[in-house]
Amino acid sequence: DVGVYGLARTLGLPGWTFAAGIPLGIATSWLVFRKDAAQVDRYAAFAASTVLMSPYTLSYDLAGLTFACVAMLLDSKRSPLIWLAAALIVSSVFANVGIILMAVMLSYEALSNSRTASSAASPR
Repeated sequence: DVGVYGLARTLGLPGWTFAAGIPLGIATSWLVFRKDAAQVDRYAAFAASTVLMSPYTLSYDLAGLTFACVAMLLDSKRSPLIWLAAALIVSSVFANVGIILMAVMLSYEALSNSRTASSAASPR
């Protein structure tokens, strides 16, 4: 299992702890979709959120997210942490860690972009 459930079981936690990924999945989708984000960000947020909220995810379930990850790896303006998350997901080695990191970084970028846009719009 490459989702949060698999990570929880690897760490010796009970299976129901996968539910900790549900708020992160909801927050990631909401933060990225509430503003004008790039299409690749929206696609990655949606795909990562579905994996975070799924109780059981196999490696082939990451195929859709892999396309967004490759696009992010090719973008030279991206954060190194986005590159790391995308590489972890594409390689499927530590995909569960990559999915969590991807969701956190997409949420962070969405928050910082909205703060930058709101501070630029407000006159001082």
